[in-house]
Amino acid sequence: MQVTLSTRNPNAHIGIYYEKLDVHAIYQHQQITLATALPRTYLDHEEVSVWSPVLYGKDVAISPLVAAGLMEDLQSGCVSLDIKVYGRLKWKLGSSMIGKYQLIANCPAYIPLGNPCKMEPAVKYEFVHLCKVKVE
Repeated sequence: MQVTLSTRNPNAHIGIYYEKLDVHAIYQHQQITLATALPRTYLDHEEVSVWSPVLYGKDVAISPLVAAGLMEDLQSGCVSLDIKVYGRLKWKLGSSMIGKYQLIANCPAYIPLGNPCKMEPAVKYEFVHLCKVKVE
């Protein structure tokens, strides 16, 4: 499955350097895809970056209960997932890189797989809510 994620640096004076970012999909609190690395990225003041990684789950072991629920949702034509992003970032102030912070983002997504979801055909999936992002 391919997802599209974007980030925007809202700061007028501080740059953001994303050192390491990994993204994967969660279904019913269980990881169902392998972690996919995103490229290192620097965002200058008020810049936007977009990533479109492909997430795979061929060799990910999931519990039989979660597998049954996922199969049921796939057959019904709608799946709710959480797209998780974990990583590290630094701030750039002037010519100095400062700090090392952990980034955790959770993006709930509703993925229609056909007409049973009654969504426009051009829409592949949509985020249910805005992503929750924590930097610590």
